Amino acid sequence: MVEKNFVPKTRTVVMLMKFFCVNQRLDLGLHLWGYIIGKGQCPHSHALDLLLTGLCSRGRLLEAFKCSKQMMQRGRQMSELSFRMLVGSLTQSGETEKLRVLDDMVKQLGSVLPPSKGHARDMMN
Repeated sequence: MVEKNFVPKTRTVVMLMKFFCVNQRLDLGLHLWGYIIGKGQCPHSHALDLLLTGLCSRGRLLEAFKCSKQMMQRGRQMSELSFRMLVGSLTQSGETEKLRVLDDMVKQLGSVLPPSKGHARDMMN
């Protein structure tokens, strides 16, 4: 794939991401994510759902946040599942600055995602 400068189709990416995550090969999932981003493409939100599930469940929040940020920087919205999972993990680990950045990016996209708890508190005050 790399030697031929090939960018796989959405179904292939999602299938590979699921295979990598189920087999605990998050390194390969991150490599695939980076390869696709490097080609100027943006993986489907299902691929992000799978990757974030694997990363967050193993406490790899910085990588999960980075992948989410890359997707939103390309104008794509996260699924509600990914958003809630990332917010929950960041909240649990006390990553308030990353929560603020995430909220700001969601606002810039005009997303319909629910705000994180911190953002909701700010709106009430």
